[in-house]
Amino acid sequence: MRRPLVAAALTLAAACVLAPATAMAASPGGGGGGGGTGGGGTGGGGSSAAAIATVGTVPACDGGSGMGLTLRKGFQKRVEMVLTANPTIQGGRWEVHIDDLTHGTPVLGMVSTLGTGSGLTWTSLGASVPKGASDLRFVATRRENSSTLDTDVPLGPLLETCSATVTVVAR
Repeated sequence: MRRPLVAAALTLAAACVLAPATAMAASPGGGGGGGGTGGGGTGGGGSSAAAIATVGTVPACDGGSGMGLTLRKGFQKRVEMVLTANPTIQGGRWEVHIDDLTHGTPVLGMVSTLGTGSGLTWTSLGASVPKGASDLRFVATRRENSSTLDTDVPLGPLLETCSATVTVVAR
């Protein structure tokens, strides 16, 4: 009798530890069924998270930097972003946003201080998307020393913006 409870507690603890603080919650799914000797129900109503098929694109950058963007299925069917960049302007901070234009929800938001290297790769886990097709808008901005996500530092000059829109299909 206690094994299912222990397994559920361990699963919940692992999800809390592994989920990044920057990831946003997915849309709520359907409710669970009733207990008893007849078994539980299947739930119902609401949208459920689904795994996306991998897509890739090359965002357009107004400052000449080169970027490659891959979106794929991540942990717990969430959207995982793999971003490669070869920036032309060294230093500063990149701020990345991915928004689901179809459903009007944010998928990912992150900011990173950029060193003086080239050939960078970032991997970040965002929220999930519902089943079906979703248009996701990617916007990356580079500022001298600040971002809209870090409100402790005044906004510095905008150095570059890169953007792309891709359609993902979740099943």
